[in-house]
Amino acid sequence: MVYESLIVVLEENIEALAEMWAAEVKASEYMHTYHKLSLEKLEQRGKILFENLYKWLRTGAYNEEVETYFHEIGKTRINEGFPLSEIEHALYLEKKTMWSFVIWKEEILYDLAREEMIEVMSIINNYFDLGSFYVIRGYMGEMFKHLKETGKFTDEELQKIISGFAMKNEKERKTDKTLYSEGLRKGLIK
Repeated sequence: MVYESLIVVLEENIEALAEMWAAEVKASEYMHTYHKLSLEKLEQRGKILFENLYKWLRTGAYNEEVETYFHEIGKTRINEGFPLSEIEHALYLEKKTMWSFVIWKEEILYDLAREEMIEVMSIINNYFDLGSFYVIRGYMGEMFKHLKETGKFTDEELQKIISGFAMKNEKERKTDKTLYSEGLRKGLIK
């Protein structure tokens, strides 16, 4: 029931949510780069995010979909010249907009049991909080790549500037863990 209520509200109100978010961005003193975008372009970006939330809920709310979408947003925004702090604030404003809308829409919250209220909170927070994490990963990974391409830094310097281990993908982490375990087993690492 909770998913269905959120899906219906999103489906019927994506445009309104996008407009509310764009107005928040335009009013924010922290969004100098976003202010350079037209209101129409801001609304379009907000609409894409809320459409992605809608799609995510309709397809079962799998975290892998959040990872793919937001990781790409991080990579795209750094290449567009957006500071990470503004991207994160934009995501915060989208979450705030969604919460404001959910609280205002009685059909979502009306007659929900406490457990269902917690579920609504968890669903929305999960989407935006995971989104924040993957935006940062996408952004930092792209920054790492750009810095490496300049040739101005050694790998060791880049490791000090940006924690390279945090940028490794899961396959590399599993390989590192396997190699470490193997080294321990063979007595090469103590």
